[in-house]
Amino acid sequence: MSCVKEAHGTVVVNGALVIESNIDGPFFGWSGSTVFKLANGQVWEQDAPARTYHFAYRPNLRITEIDHTYLMEVDGVGSIKVRRVDDFIESHIEGAFNGWDGKTFFQLANGQIWQQSVYAYHYQHAYRPEVLIYLSKGEWKLKVDGVHETVRVTRIK
Repeated sequence: MSCVKEAHGTVVVNGALVIESNIDGPFFGWSGSTVFKLANGQVWEQDAPARTYHFAYRPNLRITEIDHTYLMEVDGVGSIKVRRVDDFIESHIEGAFNGWDGKTFFQLANGQIWQQSVYAYHYQHAYRPEVLIYLSKGEWKLKVDGVHETVRVTRIK
């Protein structure tokens, strides 16, 4: 067995990449298209249809590459196929956030403005929540901290 340490939390075992980290914040399980920001700064998205509820705060995980496929194993939950997200933006919503309702605009602290591009409704109030906007299969999605769902968006400014 050959094992080479590449970077903090990343090793190559017998030619396969293995990443050990933890989820940066709460974990609620798999929802069909869950996106995860890791403590090491990487972002990963669920890439297999599965749903399960399991709450844990900052659970440990391991991502293993097997034949160009990545499997994420979360402590106490099991594993699921994931893909790495390379194009993403992190910011905060300026002022109050009240969810989305069809054509909602999102003014970010970094000066960008995004608009909801597909109808969906979700109500939740928060003040200046963190957001992660990421490219998923050619579409931009917005994930608000503390909200389980994502919404598709288009950049306006």
